[in-house]
Amino acid sequence: MCSISPKQVTPDLLKGQQELSVDPPEDAAKHLLFTFLKDGTADDDSTTQKKVTVLLETVKKDYAAEVKFLQQKQAALEKEVSGLKQRLETEIKNEKTLAKACEKARTEKKKLQDELARSQGELYKLSDRLAEIEAALQSTKQELTQMKAERERSKTEMKDLQQQLSEMHDELDHAKKLEVTDTDKDVLLEVNQSARLHSSCAAPRLEAVT
Repeated sequence: MCSISPKQVTPDLLKGQQELSVDPPEDAAKHLLFTFLKDGTADDDSTTQKKVTVLLETVKKDYAAEVKFLQQKQAALEKEVSGLKQRLETEIKNEKTLAKACEKARTEKKKLQDELARSQGELYKLSDRLAEIEAALQSTKQELTQMKAERERSKTEMKDLQQQLSEMHDELDHAKKLEVTDTDKDVLLEVNQSARLHSSCAAPRLEAVT
């Protein structure tokens, strides 16, 4: 008896099935397989039929196992595809969110840059103003120092003037006293002169009377 492996029979069997139809009925498959196994062998019909039955059962089992494997693989692939779709959707959503965040960050950055430029401009203005105020303050300090020095000098001059004025008052008082003394002397002289004149005038009169 010739033993034929399913792996040896299956390719030619599938080729014969494709030649007959895409999905032949089971009877047509048995007949095709029977004819294929019968050709070139000395087996009787019963033995060949048993071989066909065993081979078909093996093919069915292999087919069922293959179908189950493919179904499991398909389910796994569908699950993987679903997961990839979800990841893709999540990535797209995250990308959109990231794009919005980047746009917002760019807007905030632009806003901060504008505020920084404005603050720097104001800082420069304040620095210039502060320099002007410091210069004015320094000038004022110098003026105050000068005024203080002039004030001290004025006080000294005022003190000197007061001293001079006091001395002038003393001199004036002394001059007044001297002037009074001279006036008294002049008055006495005038009185004496008048008395002498009166005496000289009275003497001739007395002589005439005598």
